[in-house]
Amino acid sequence: MISFIKSRARKLDASSLLDFEDVLLHSVKKDTQFSQWNSAVLVPLHYLRSITTAEDISLSQFEELKTEERVELILETLRITGTQQLQPQFITYLTSLDRDILLKLIHPVVDHDELILLNQVISLLFSEVEHKDDAISAILEVFYNFNSPDSRILDSIYSTLNVMKMSTANGSVERALHIVKSTMEFPLKYETLGDLEKISNDYKLQLSKFESITDSASRMEMRQLLAHFNLLKQAIFPDLDSTSTKRLILDKLLSLKLYDDLDVEASDEPIIIQHFWDCFKTATNGSKDRGELFNAYQSLKIITPRSNQVEKLLTFVDAVDKLFHYSIYFKRGTPFKPVDLLTVDVRELVQKILELNDGAYTDPDGLHHLLTQLSHGLPESSFPSKEELRCFCIDSSLAHGDFDYAYDLASSTIMSSSEVLQSEHWYTWFQVAKYVSPEWLETEIPESIIEKQLSLLSQVLLICPIQHSQVVITQWKSLDMDLALREETLPVLDNQPQQPQSRSLESRLARALSSTANEIMQEGNGAPIKNLLSNGLGWMKNSIG
Repeated sequence: MISFIKSRARKLDASSLLDFEDVLLHSVKKDTQFSQWNSAVLVPLHYLRSITTAEDISLSQFEELKTEERVELILETLRITGTQQLQPQFITYLTSLDRDILLKLIHPVVDHDELILLNQVISLLFSEVEHKDDAISAILEVFYNFNSPDSRILDSIYSTLNVMKMSTANGSVERALHIVKSTMEFPLKYETLGDLEKISNDYKLQLSKFESITDSASRMEMRQLLAHFNLLKQAIFPDLDSTSTKRLILDKLLSLKLYDDLDVEASDEPIIIQHFWDCFKTATNGSKDRGELFNAYQSLKIITPRSNQVEKLLTFVDAVDKLFHYSIYFKRGTPFKPVDLLTVDVRELVQKILELNDGAYTDPDGLHHLLTQLSHGLPESSFPSKEELRCFCIDSSLAHGDFDYAYDLASSTIMSSSEVLQSEHWYTWFQVAKYVSPEWLETEIPESIIEKQLSLLSQVLLICPIQHSQVVITQWKSLDMDLALREETLPVLDNQPQQPQSRSLESRLARALSSTANEIMQEGNGAPIKNLLSNGLGWMKNSIG
């Protein structure tokens, strides 16, 4: 009876008259032999024909196929028709098959839709597979060799591996999960997942790959790398030590100026300081609020706690920012840049500031404070002392025609300067004493000016090197004579008694020197002057004569 029904079904099918709902077929449905044939052949053939209008295979041909070939034919038909989800009828058929049928269905796949369908079959059948390790090896080989998987494929593989994980403790599945997850979270460049699996087994490949990632990463990719670093290290870079990876990450974050993403320790300070100088040397302007100097400044501020060196460099940047509020250039048309500070002579820099900026000479203490701050970052060199800087300001004030300021600054400086400085810069004060304003050329020098210059000359004469005393005395004689001539031409009032005065040039100069020397000694800087007075002023007679 069963043989007859099978033969009849084949003939009807050959004439395209086979009805799967035929009453005769249903009449023997409970027969064990027929039931097996029905489940293995008619049910899948019926399903196959329900998903396509083509009848390219007959019942007889379908019977001759192996079970796995029937499944593969249905899967291929599903792929061709664009069906991406297994339907209940096919699922029922699959679950009725031998428990190790999955091993026969695993094969290399190149098509995206085909792999997605195969993954559904794996998810459906894997838990029933008896030889799971064999199945895992075959499945992972398919996954690892699939070329250029996109996000859809990665999602499918990841879901399938998670299903497999629930029914096996095989570490290879867990490892594959980490690799796939890492590619889903971070844009790793690779051809196949197998390339990444190979890297994860070789230290040199890991180091090379990590260097490549950090070298080419964008700002967004570096933030992704930081967010998923632990996952990537576990999956792709298990053998890299923290020192190697941290240095590469730190260098890249610094180059991308991602200072807020940095997590630095005290041991990282040398790297940060080197980055600071790299930024400083490429800065095109001196503002700490923009450009590379801003980056240099910000990189230092991420270090906590800050060492003395870091604090000094922060102060240095503050000073550079202040310095560039001045107009500074050494060659017209060529802007002065922060890096030029590393080679410029500090005294030349001060003189340029005084030359190019009106009124800069009026703040010698402020300039000295600025230079002190700059010294925290510049190469070791000779910075002008506070008194020397005042001498520069005296010269500048005279160049700007500001005699009163020059005189006041000279008077206060000469009294407080060291013997060495007095010897080196006596000529600066002498310049104030012989200064003649262009405004005085057409009129006589004001008497009050002459008196100030005579007072200053008497101080200069006491501190200048002995070999230069003659030029000082000559200037003193000239001014004193001018003043004396004016006094002789003044009318004498009838009721005003005349005070007897020594008209001796020698005596007048001696009185001036004595008065000045007393003032200097009271200021606490009169040791050389005291010696001069105790030895007498006999040398002066020869100079005047």
